[in-house]
Amino acid sequence: MQKTFCQSELTPSQTRSFLDLIKACQSDEPVRLGFPDDADLFLFTCEQTTVISCLIVCKVQDDLWECYVFTHPNRRKKGLCQNLIGKLCELAPADTELVFLLDHQSPDALAAFSFLEMELWRTEYQMERRINKKDSLAALPFSPAADAFSLSCKKIREEGEEGWEFMVFSRTDEPSAPANPVGNCRVLKHGQAGFYLYHVEISPDFRRRGLGTRLMEAVMQTLPENAGLYLHVSADNTPAVKLYKKTGFHITETLSYYLY
Repeated sequence: MQKTFCQSELTPSQTRSFLDLIKACQSDEPVRLGFPDDADLFLFTCEQTTVISCLIVCKVQDDLWECYVFTHPNRRKKGLCQNLIGKLCELAPADTELVFLLDHQSPDALAAFSFLEMELWRTEYQMERRINKKDSLAALPFSPAADAFSLSCKKIREEGEEGWEFMVFSRTDEPSAPANPVGNCRVLKHGQAGFYLYHVEISPDFRRRGLGTRLMEAVMQTLPENAGLYLHVSADNTPAVKLYKKTGFHITETLSYYLY
């Protein structure tokens, strides 16, 4: 007999059952999506004490909920996923956007999203590289004179995690005038031996001058040897993707976000 539940927290035994379900999905297909660390809501269907389908919700914003769906390979095409999504729609406020993640490794998930007439919202890449101090980027193109720009680095702490903020400044012709910030990025600790790169930005008037490369060089010289550096970038942001590939990153995952 099947029963459906909705909870804001899981018991240890329920957590193990969720992980067993996700492991079964990953064994059936090369799915990389896993159990999110910041989940806020759990909807799931059980046969006796075994979870056979689940919907995990992360409330990114009050009106934007990120959703992960897993159904056991032996229980698919029976309406379990659709039933959980329907119950979530009943719970969510009327103006809430429900966004479902797909990593393009599950044909069954893609077929289910198509059947439910979900709309593709955006696609992004997860990219990563391993820190190796010998892989200097200094030889990559840098058009302006070196003394025309300066770079700063300071430690920061956000959401309980330590990291660094890097900034590029353009010096003015007047020695007494303050330097103008023209680029920045941030790095926060991610897991045991990894770091997450985000908020990479160069002012429009200073792009295509190698400043993004110099930011990446500063980041890689600051982080510990052999650490993993990760980022997400929109698949439509071609200049950024080219920069990251040029500085040693490679695509490890393609994530698509579907609106329901």
